[in-house]
Amino acid sequence: TVGFPVAMGNGSPEVKEVAKFITKTNEESGVAHAIYHILEQNKREREGVK
Repeated sequence: TVGFPVAMGNGSPEVKEVAKFITKTNEESGVAHAIYHILEQNKREREGVK
């Protein structure tokens, strides 16, 4: 089970289809971008902001 499915921007179409978030490519620091996005989302949820 995946809590928050993320796909790389240059990932396969099948993976991107089931992802909740599609980040940048591996050449564009996609993993770092995804981590930042998830942390910001968690922060907003803790603060009660959507």
